Amino acid sequence: MNFRTKSTGMTERFFPHAIVLSAVFAMGALSASAADMIIERPDGPVTTNEIGSFKAFMQIQPDEGDNNHNHWVYGNGGKNIEALGLVYEISRDREVLNQMIRFADAALAARNNPTNGRMIWTGKRELAWPNKPADSPDAASASSESGDVIGHIGYCAKLILQTPALWPDKVAIGDTNGFGANYHERALTYVREMDRSIDTFILPNFVSTTDSNHYRWPDTDKFGALGPRNQTGRGKPVPWNQHTMLSCGLLRLAECHEILGDDPARVKRFYDIVGANMDWFVGDLHPYERDGHTVYDWGYSLGRKSEDVPHGGYDIWGLCRAFESGKFNIPANTMTNFANTLRYVIYDSTNNTFAMRVDGRSPGTKAARNSIPASWTLLSQYFPNDDLYHLVVKSNLKPAKTAPLDDAFLLYLKHRRHLPSVATVKDISPK
Repeated sequence: MNFRTKSTGMTERFFPHAIVLSAVFAMGALSASAADMIIERPDGPVTTNEIGSFKAFMQIQPDEGDNNHNHWVYGNGGKNIEALGLVYEISRDREVLNQMIRFADAALAARNNPTNGRMIWTGKRELAWPNKPADSPDAASASSESGDVIGHIGYCAKLILQTPALWPDKVAIGDTNGFGANYHERALTYVREMDRSIDTFILPNFVSTTDSNHYRWPDTDKFGALGPRNQTGRGKPVPWNQHTMLSCGLLRLAECHEILGDDPARVKRFYDIVGANMDWFVGDLHPYERDGHTVYDWGYSLGRKSEDVPHGGYDIWGLCRAFESGKFNIPANTMTNFANTLRYVIYDSTNNTFAMRVDGRSPGTKAARNSIPASWTLLSQYFPNDDLYHLVVKSNLKPAKTAPLDDAFLLYLKHRRHLPSVATVKDISPK
């Protein structure tokens, strides 16, 4: 079944101060504590209780922190923005959007400041998100992962721009950082500032205009000086999981400008770059047959095989995001083949576990796991029947109690399966 503050680098005026049974789900919901998120049943519309438990959980999650250890990329900060966006798409609940704005504001505030911020490997105080401690030997590090932070903030801007009725209203959480008092102003600040990061850091350093706009590491002495791995990687293709990070920012900003209708040349350029790199990834897949089904093997980067499942989850996330945009001519059977890979290769039906590598292996100390990283669940949309959906929901029900992204993906899938028979959950929050 297919379904379809810190230092931002902005001027001073922005900183005046600085196969599952319903019974299984019912049991899970009943045993949850008040602080846990709940999923009441696998099918049917997303419920008020499910949205309410998610909201209550998110309201107490902290939004502080810089980008050490990629907090605003794939750490809790970045995952929280994405989770809130998914649930807002389901619910159109303004309180959910306000929480998303809270995190997006904090992510923007954590950006490096070009006046008094950290000197990056380029020799400039780039509008990026350094991911190492300021006193570490590689404190000058900032790279492709900044594209993902751009994408998270761009996602928030996109959702605001898709809801014009909100635009003139003041943002209920206030405007501590001076990013814009109403929703429209806030979205425009996000778009403007993310464009600045893309134009000054992402495009000059990671998009090769001499190689079909492919993502490649900078081939410079300055980049190599960051360490042995950087020196070895000079000029080489960026790994596939980091393709998703770079494309996330470019895709979300293209979508924002498409809504605004203000810069068609930028929209085309960004879509062209994302498309070229998606084609590059799909062209590096290694198809084979398993139990009569076409499946794929692929590796961490160009020309390799046996990618690990956590890294591969980012590949899958980028693939599904690109496919759902409808912009890149990705064949539907490609999506089905990835779903087959999850069901027939990664999943071990005998032990009810998931392998740690996409070729079905769990080598060395990397034991098979009982759940699958959240983004992999998206592939259940492209499996020819309900089996994969029920499988991944059952396996991820426990982590979804306390991991917002796991919960949000399951609610998102449940919602999409229920469409178009009923409308979305109504706006249940006060204005």
